[in-house]
Amino acid sequence: MLRLLITRGDARNIFHNLSRMGDERTPVESSTIAHLLRRTLRPRQVGRRPMILQGDYNRGKYNDLNITISILKKVMHSRSFVPPTSWREIVRRLGMLGRFNDLENLCIYLARWYGPTSSSRYRVPIQVPTSHPLHPLNILFSASLQKAIVEWGFIHSLKRRPSHLSSRRGVVISDPHDIPNITAGITLLKQLSERGVSIDGQTVRSALFNRLVVYFGPGRSNKAYNRHGQAWLKGKLDQVAQQIDQALGGSYFAGPDVDLRGIIASRSRSRLQKLGRQRLRKLDALRQSAPRQALSAAGFTR
Repeated sequence: MLRLLITRGDARNIFHNLSRMGDERTPVESSTIAHLLRRTLRPRQVGRRPMILQGDYNRGKYNDLNITISILKKVMHSRSFVPPTSWREIVRRLGMLGRFNDLENLCIYLARWYGPTSSSRYRVPIQVPTSHPLHPLNILFSASLQKAIVEWGFIHSLKRRPSHLSSRRGVVISDPHDIPNITAGITLLKQLSERGVSIDGQTVRSALFNRLVVYFGPGRSNKAYNRHGQAWLKGKLDQVAQQIDQALGGSYFAGPDVDLRGIIASRSRSRLQKLGRQRLRKLDALRQSAPRQALSAAGFTR
């Protein structure tokens, strides 16, 4: 019945049915949760941010992310287990869309629910470290997601229009010391760490340098939001380093003994060399496949 209601998009009766299942202690099956995600979330191309369209959902305006989050929370509070993997796509969509307040609220909620201090009936024994590969917190907040959270903090802060922006060609003419808060991702990871999430320091460091290479390294990004960030942060590496250190709570990037510009230059060269090798491998693959394609076109399949 619940899967039928999900297929119909009958939100009111979905919640009513979940309440009844909770009262009767009837668990929601994992296959039903998977069905919910397939039917409620709009399709998204890999590597592309999701499209959010407003439409009718049981005669009301809705947002597919919001309604999916609400239903999954209701499932959890109905005494059913929601696999942590069910939240991965939702969390990534919030981050891709720049809904950082919603991302922060949901991540903290999930860290509490699946964490060591949770009152959930499915809580993992406190003796199991949250860094264990099978711990729900480690599954949910993987190293790749931690990297993305750090970078989203930069990307979406720099997408916003600065207080002073030239009307021609989008040239930033704001105060040279004026930069937005680009460390929201670091702050969120610190909050998650306080709630038991194991944070991979090397991943965080890599994400930070990735952003610094994009904004202060040579070359010009083919992504508009990166070019906007490059323009906004031009000549402001010292301010950026200070903001990062303040968020981290130490002297790591702006310290007197740190040759930040040299590190960025070195990492930029490594990245360019890696890209060059990737291009060569692609060219070699194309050269090798061309004769096979020609034979196939001529009717020779082997």
